Amino acid sequence: ASPFRFSSWMGGDRDGNPNVTAIVTKEAVLAARITAATLLFEAVQELMSSLSLRDATPEFKALVIASDGRLERRFGDHQAIAKMRRGRGYSQFFAPNPENEPYRKMLAEVRDRLWETSEALHSWLNHTHQMPAELARMPSASSLSGEEYLGPYTSKEELLEPLLAIHASLVACGDDVAAGPVSDLIRQVACFGLAMTALDIRQESTRHSDAMHAITEYLGVGPYSEWAEEQKVKFLEGELASRRPLIPQEIMAEVRRPYGGSQHKRLLSAEVHEVLATFAAIAELPLDSLGSYVISMAQSASDVLCVRLLQKEFGVQAPMLRVAPLFETLDDLQNAPAALRTLLESRPYREQHLVGGVQEVMIGYSDSGKDAGRLAAAWAQYEAQEKLLEVAAEFGVELVFFHGRGGTIGRGGGPVPVALRSQPAGSIRHGRMRVTVQGEIIERQFGEADSACRTLDTYISSMLEAELCRPAAVKAEWRAAMKKFQAVSCEAYRGVVFQDPRFITYFRDVTPSAELGRANIGSRPAKRKAVDSVSSIRAIPWIFAWTQTRFNLPVWLGVG
Repeated sequence: ASPFRFSSWMGGDRDGNPNVTAIVTKEAVLAARITAATLLFEAVQELMSSLSLRDATPEFKALVIASDGRLERRFGDHQAIAKMRRGRGYSQFFAPNPENEPYRKMLAEVRDRLWETSEALHSWLNHTHQMPAELARMPSASSLSGEEYLGPYTSKEELLEPLLAIHASLVACGDDVAAGPVSDLIRQVACFGLAMTALDIRQESTRHSDAMHAITEYLGVGPYSEWAEEQKVKFLEGELASRRPLIPQEIMAEVRRPYGGSQHKRLLSAEVHEVLATFAAIAELPLDSLGSYVISMAQSASDVLCVRLLQKEFGVQAPMLRVAPLFETLDDLQNAPAALRTLLESRPYREQHLVGGVQEVMIGYSDSGKDAGRLAAAWAQYEAQEKLLEVAAEFGVELVFFHGRGGTIGRGGGPVPVALRSQPAGSIRHGRMRVTVQGEIIERQFGEADSACRTLDTYISSMLEAELCRPAAVKAEWRAAMKKFQAVSCEAYRGVVFQDPRFITYFRDVTPSAELGRANIGSRPAKRKAVDSVSSIRAIPWIFAWTQTRFNLPVWLGVG
C-alpha cells in the first residue's frame, strides 16, 4: 500500500505561461520517466550486491530457470550475455550468476530490462516523434513464467511481479531480515512507479472555449463561444455520445505539424493550435505519467465537458485524464454547486466519462482571497464545499477536493492539522484529498529526510482525525453571523482594492511589483493581461509584493 501519491504540474501548467507548450509537456514527462528508470536501476544493482542468499522456494527456482531461458534466447550464451552487460556499462555482475544465487539471477533480468527502459525513453526524447514500438507494447499479465524476453517495462505491475516473488520466497525461507530492503524497493515502485510523478495539466477555461469555437466555425455549425450554456451542454453531450469524429482531418493534420512550419494557409490561430497540440501530446504519452486536467477559472459544466470531448477526439486512452474544474473567484465558488449539478445531470458524462464514480473539484485559495478578501473567501470556500457535497450525494458520486493552497496566510496557508480540521464534515472521505505544496514550502516540508517524514506523519494523523472525528454542527446563528461578516468584509475590501481609483497607483508605489514582474523567478508572467489594474495581477505576485513590504495587506484588509 502507498498512502501517498506525488504529482507535479511543472511542465504541465500552461495557464498564462506561453513557455509551457505541448513539446515541453512531453519533455517533462519523459525526463521524469528517465529519472525513475535510472533510480530504480541503481536500486536493483544495490540490491543484487546484498542478496547473495541461496535458499529459495521450489516455485521461485522454477521462475529463475524460466528467466535464464529468456535471456539465452534473447542474447545468446553466457559469454554473449557478459559481453552485452559490459557494453552497457554495468558496474558488476556481468556474467550470469551461479545457480546458488537465485535472487541475483532474477534481479539481473530486472536490471537488464530497466536499462532498456531508460534507453528507449532517451531515444523517444531525443530522436523520435512517436513512442518507440517497444514502449507501446501492452503490459503483460505475467512475465515471469513466459518464454519471451519482453524488453523495456511498460507498467509498474510488470516491475513489481519479480520483486514480490523475491520477497515471498525470502519470507517463506525465513529470511525476514533480507526481505526488508526488498520491501523498501517494492514500496518505492508502488508509490512512484515508472512515472516518478503524475503530471497535472492546467489551462484556462476560455482557451478551450476558443478552440471549440474555431472547430465549430470551420464546420459551419455556429459560433460556439456565443452560445448559451444550455446550448453548449447539449452540443457537447451529443458529441460525447457520438461514434463519429468531430474534428476534421484537415485540422488534425495541422495540429500535428509545428505551427508556422509550412507555407500552407493556416486554419487555426497560434493559441488554438497550441491548445489542440496539447491534447495530441497527451494522447501519445503513457497514461500513468498524467494526473488531472485542471481547468482554471472554471465557471460552468460546459468547461468540463469541452475538455472531456477534446480528449476523446484526440484518442486519449481510457479512462482518460480526470477533469477537475478550479473554482477560484467569489462568484465562481458561489456558482460551483449549480455548475456541478448541470454536469452530473449529463447522462453521457455521468455514465461514460466520470472516472471511477469520482469527480475531482479544485478549490482556489489565492485568487478568491485576492478577489474578495481573506475572510469572505474562506467562508465562500467552506460553503461551496458543503453544497458541492450535497449535489454529489444526490447523484451517488464521490467528490475529491483538491485544495490549491499556497504557503502564506493570504494564499490559504497555515498549519496542516488546523487546515484539515476546519474542512466541512464529509469533505475528507476514504483518506482521499489533494493539496498543493508550493514554492519555499517544498523546501521547508520536504527538503530533508526528517522534515519529509514529519510532514507525511502530520498529514496522515490529520487526515485520520478529520475523517474519524466529526466536527461540530454549524448552528444557524453561526451561519447568519458568518454571512454578515462575509458581506461586510467583502464590501470593505473591494471598496479599497477595486473601487478606489488611487489604489493601483499606491500599490505600484509602495511595493516592488514592477521589479518582481521583471525578475526571472516566476513560473509565468506577473499579469494575466497587459492592463494596469488589480484584476490583471496574478495572485502570487500580488501576495509576494505585499510580503516584501511586511505590510501584508491582503491578509487583514476587510477583517478588522
